[in-house]
Amino acid sequence: MVDINKIKLIIFDMDGLFLDSESVYAIGWQKALDYYQIKVGDNFVSSLKGQGARDNDKAIYDLCGNMSLVKKIRQYRTDYFLDELRKGNVKLSFFALEIANYLKQRGFLIALASSSFKETVDTLLSTHNLLNFFDFKVTGSDVKSVKPSPEIYNKTLEVAGCFPSEAMAFEDSLYGIIAAEAAGIEVCHIGESNEKVKEISFASYSNLKEAYHSIFEGEK
Repeated sequence: MVDINKIKLIIFDMDGLFLDSESVYAIGWQKALDYYQIKVGDNFVSSLKGQGARDNDKAIYDLCGNMSLVKKIRQYRTDYFLDELRKGNVKLSFFALEIANYLKQRGFLIALASSSFKETVDTLLSTHNLLNFFDFKVTGSDVKSVKPSPEIYNKTLEVAGCFPSEAMAFEDSLYGIIAAEAAGIEVCHIGESNEKVKEISFASYSNLKEAYHSIFEGEK
C-alpha cells in the first residue's frame, strides 16, 4: 500500500476513469466501422481502450489499408460522440468529483493526465464546468508519445514540480497503468481487474469511492 503521508500529487486519467466516456467511444467506433462495412473481431473495439488517437488510427489502418477511410471512420465516431455529449450522455464517473474535491480540501495537488488531444479534453471538461478545476493538466497534445509511454506522467511530474515518490495515479486501463508504473509512480487501478493489472498496480478497486475509503480513510 502506498504511504499517503509522502504523497503531494494525485493524478487522474480522464476517459473511463474521471469521465464515463469509454462506453460511448466504443459504441461510436462500432457504429463507424459498421457504417463503412469494416469487419472486425469481437475484441477489436475493446482493444482501442486507453490508446491515443494515433495508435487507434494505426490499428484501423492495419485493417483497411486506407488512411482516407481511417479519417472518415474517426470523423463518424467523433460526430457520434459529440452528439452524445450534447445530449448529456457522457457523464462524470461515479464519485469522481467527490473524491477530487475531498483530496483538494485535504491539501493534495490534483492533475489530469490524458492521452486525448487538448481540444477533446477541454471540450469534455468544459461540458461539466471543470475546465479550470485541476491544478495541472497534461494531454496527448503536450507529448510525442502517449500511454503506455511514461511521457505524459513524466511531463505531469515536471509541471507539478514533484518527484515520482510524491505522486500516485488512478487509472482504469492497462496502458495507463503501464505508463504510470514506468514513470515510477504508484498506481491504483479502478474497474474490472485481472492478473496483469494486479501485478503492476498497488491496489485495484471497483470504483473511486471504494478506493477513497480504503486508501485515504483507512476503511472499506
